[in-house]
Amino acid sequence: MHTLYTIGTWRVALQSYLDQLASLKVSRLIDVRGNPRAGRQEELKRSFAFERALAGVGVSYEYWGRRLGEDAMEANTAHMALSQLSALAARETICLLGHLHEPSGCHRLQICSDLVFKGTKNIVHLLWKDHDQVKELLHEEVATQAADVLRFFEAHHTKAEAARVERLGACDCDHMPLLETVPWDQFDVSLLNDGEARRFLLPFDTELLWFPAWLGKAEADALEKRVRESITFYHPTYVFQEPGGSFAKTLIKRGQARICDVVCPGSVGSVQLESWSEELLRSIEVAAGTSFNCFVANHYADGRVVINWHSDSGPGDDEGLGPNPRIGSLSLGATRTFSLKSKRPGPRGCIIHLDVPLIHGSLLVMGKNSQTHWLHSLPADEWVRGE
Repeated sequence: MHTLYTIGTWRVALQSYLDQLASLKVSRLIDVRGNPRAGRQEELKRSFAFERALAGVGVSYEYWGRRLGEDAMEANTAHMALSQLSALAARETICLLGHLHEPSGCHRLQICSDLVFKGTKNIVHLLWKDHDQVKELLHEEVATQAADVLRFFEAHHTKAEAARVERLGACDCDHMPLLETVPWDQFDVSLLNDGEARRFLLPFDTELLWFPAWLGKAEADALEKRVRESITFYHPTYVFQEPGGSFAKTLIKRGQARICDVVCPGSVGSVQLESWSEELLRSIEVAAGTSFNCFVANHYADGRVVINWHSDSGPGDDEGLGPNPRIGSLSLGATRTFSLKSKRPGPRGCIIHLDVPLIHGSLLVMGKNSQTHWLHSLPADEWVRGE
C-alpha cells in the first residue's frame, strides 16, 4: 500500500527537499499551488530548473494548480481531479506540494480530507523540524487538531460579536456608517485618493472599507499625542533559519506593542486596554461592523522602516488572529503608502496591485478574505522623514 505525502514551502534548501523525497521513494510531485511562482524560496518556484532537479532524483513533476488550487477547491469544481488523484495514489507514492509550511493553514489539508472520503488511506503531512529533517504527521491527527482550533476561534468570535451587538443595541445595522459600495468592475484607483469613504468589493469575495478622514485633524493630533505618552514600543529580535541550516538574527526596526482586553496569544507581549484605548477600539468596531479583540500598534520612525509582503492569518498563527481575520488599520502621523496585491491572478489573468495613501487620521479595514487571498506591505519611501 502506497502513502500519499504532502509538504509545504519553507526556509530549507532545495537539496533537502530532494533528499527527503528520494528517501521516501516518492515517484511524483504534484504541485497544487494556485500561484506556483509566488513565495520567498526561489528554488521551489515552478521552473525548468526545479523540474530538472526533481528528475535527477527520480521524481517527476506535474502542475495541478488549475485543477486543485485554492480557487478550484473554493469553487467546488475539483471533483474529477480529486478522483484522478485518488486513483494515482493507489498505484504509486505521491507527494503534494502546497504553499504553506503548516498543513493546517494550507488548502492541501482540504484536498486530503476530500481524498479520505474517496477512500484514500495512509496520508502523511511532512513538517520540517530543521534544515534537513522532517517529522511525519498523520492526516487524521492534523485534521482533528485544525478542527479544534477552528471551533475555538469560532466560539470566541461568536461571543465577541454577541457582546458587540449588546453594546450597540438590538438594531446593529443602524450604527454602522452607510458607505457607497463600489464593485470591482467599477473600481478606479482615483477613488482611493478623492477623500471619500467607500466600501470596495475586490475579487475573491474580499471587502475593503476605506475612511480617508475617519478622524478630523484635531482628533488625530490629540490621539497621536496620547499614543506617544501612553504606549511603549518594543523592538524584538527574530531568529530565522537559513536554507543551509544556520540561524540569522534580525532586529526589527518597526516598533511594536500589543494592547488587549484580556491576555491573548501573540508574539509581542500584551498590556491591558485603558479607558481611552477601549473607547477607540469600540469606535473602530462601529465603523467596521465587526468585533476586534486587540490592538497591535506599529511605529515607523521614517520612510526607511518597512514591513514586507505578508498576510495575517491561519490557524496556529503566532498573533492569535485565527482563520480569515478582519483587520482595521488606523494611521497617525506622516502619510505612508500601503500596498495590497492578490496572491493569485485576478479576473483579467494578472496579479492585482493596489496602493492606498494612509494619511493622518485615516482608517482602512481589511475585511473578509483580505488575509486569505491577499498580501499587504508598507514599502520604503525615501521622501518620508517623519513618523
